[in-house]
Amino acid sequence: TTRAMELMAGSENGLSVTEMAEELGATRSVAARILASLEEEGYVQQDAYSRRYYLTFKIVALANRHAASANFPDLCQTVLRRLVQSSGERAQLILVGPKGRALYAKEDSMHEVQVVHRWGRPLLRHCSASEKVYLASLPEEEALARLAEDGLPQLTPKTLTSLDAFREELPKVRARGYATNEGERSLEVNTVAIPIRDHEGKVVAAIGLGGPSNRFTADKLPNFVRLLREAAG
Repeated sequence: TTRAMELMAGSENGLSVTEMAEELGATRSVAARILASLEEEGYVQQDAYSRRYYLTFKIVALANRHAASANFPDLCQTVLRRLVQSSGERAQLILVGPKGRALYAKEDSMHEVQVVHRWGRPLLRHCSASEKVYLASLPEEEALARLAEDGLPQLTPKTLTSLDAFREELPKVRARGYATNEGERSLEVNTVAIPIRDHEGKVVAAIGLGGPSNRFTADKLPNFVRLLREAAG
């Protein structure tokens, strides 16, 4: 199954059962069983129209084991590319946790005007959609302590700058399963993110979409959330 996932990571357009069989040098029935097993475990999904199989972001649940591997971003890139193609906006993977958080893999928007985020740049917890989904997974007092430790500077008129505001915000994030940053770090940028959990259920990463606020509008949010959830597997 590892070889099957590697093959899919290298395929921009996914793989059919027949193509997988050819790549593995196996029978079609063996390839079908491997793909069915991966689909059952959530690592791949089958497109209902084309019947081709694609990786999901459940592979990111392995991030805390393989984040040091130079090949891990490449494994994620195929999924990020599909997100960009379906949404039109920048897609990114953020590793989150008690030891820090940083951009790990990204795929830029196809639009001429787009949001740019530098590799490894630290993210402020209180105005980051990816950090909000991580904080929402923690006990309330622990989450608030982390916010207080980092500070809550006001970057725009929309920035949440009090612990009381987060006492209201984090339960909402937890209930709906996603977080947004609507002009809280920059008035010109909106983002949305959903959590990725490891085998123990801990949030270890977040996948998100982001774009200029004049294009990344509220009416598009439900579709963006749906695409992220499909990608997460």
